[in-house]
Amino acid sequence: MPLPTDDPCKALVLDNDPIRMSAVADVLKNCGFTVESAMDTKSANHWLSAEQFDAVLCHETINGGSGLDVLKMIVKEHPDISFVLMADSPQSPSLLEAQKLGADIFSTPGDYATLFPKLAAIQSKAGSRSRSQRMTAHPVQLPELQAGSSRVERANVDMIMDVPVTINAVLGNTSVLISDLLQLGPGSVVELNKRAGEPVDLFVNDKLIAVGEVVVVNETFGIRITEVIDAKQRLQALA
Repeated sequence: MPLPTDDPCKALVLDNDPIRMSAVADVLKNCGFTVESAMDTKSANHWLSAEQFDAVLCHETINGGSGLDVLKMIVKEHPDISFVLMADSPQSPSLLEAQKLGADIFSTPGDYATLFPKLAAIQSKAGSRSRSQRMTAHPVQLPELQAGSSRVERANVDMIMDVPVTINAVLGNTSVLISDLLQLGPGSVVELNKRAGEPVDLFVNDKLIAVGEVVVVNETFGIRITEVIDAKQRLQALA
């Protein structure tokens, strides 16, 4: 099940059945989405023109049209929005055409085991797009720390010296299937992509600033730095 995030995705649920629509909306909210709902194509068009959505979950039947009609409009006018077609049966005739247009499929009611990975993928896609937009909209250029730098340059650097940042030490990482993730429990072992003795990466704001080795200091884990990147890159990591 996807976990709620600090920057929630926004989803629009379209269905002519209010009970089914409410159930799907509750699932999305529990997964960290903010949700709007509509029962007809007119309301759907209103929401899509007024708000920015990361995902649309639309039943194959909706007042004033069909799920395929909404999907075709999304593909044409809002190509960045992820689309999930909700169908009453996996054998629904509209599914094949929807998949050709790039839609994901969710069989209602209650096929949430297949829905959760789709929601996680939508959150990941939206998060990557959001980070890219923030980097583009707010470029940061910091002066190089060199002998003979001007007083103005050093004053600009001094302005951020008291800003707290969080350092993350990453021992390693790996990828697992959702099915394997759901089977984890006490005693499970997750194999990482690093061998014993390899250096640990240190990140600030998701940017690598140094590597080191794990040590124990007064019964607490620590990192002894063995290599650091240059000063300019370290400052850029704080942006």
